[in-house]
Amino acid sequence: MKPLHRSITFWSGILVMIFIAWAWRDSMKAQSSLRRHNYHAQNLWGSISVERTPLLYRGDASRFPLDRSGGFSVFSKTPAFPPPLILRGGGEESAYEVPELGIYHEWIKQRFRYLPQDSWIVLLPHWMLLALVALPWSGLLLWRSRRHHRAQAIAAS
Repeated sequence: MKPLHRSITFWSGILVMIFIAWAWRDSMKAQSSLRRHNYHAQNLWGSISVERTPLLYRGDASRFPLDRSGGFSVFSKTPAFPPPLILRGGGEESAYEVPELGIYHEWIKQRFRYLPQDSWIVLLPHWMLLALVALPWSGLLLWRSRRHHRAQAIAAS
């Protein structure tokens, strides 16, 4: 059997986790987004999100730095390990309140209270994506190791 450093499973996992770590770091420095019709995907403040809102977007992609002196700096209190969110629009029909700024995820929760009920967002933090890759990857490597040891034991006997 091949040594670990020659395993496709090993290197694939390493490369995917490096990419997720890079995307996490990048999301704290710049916003990257993709819009098409009612859908909006973005990489921002330690999370990736996909949302559907009643706003109609023309198809475009954008990227701009998070300026710490203005603009999105209002969310600078966002933690490095934010919680995941899966929300639907609340459909509240009162006057739209400007959400409290400071933590991006709290702002999202407040914003979705006033969106129609057919609106939704799935927001996954990068730390969770990293764990979702690292756990099965570790399991595959462990399974590979056990299989390797069993093959060696059978060959020795």
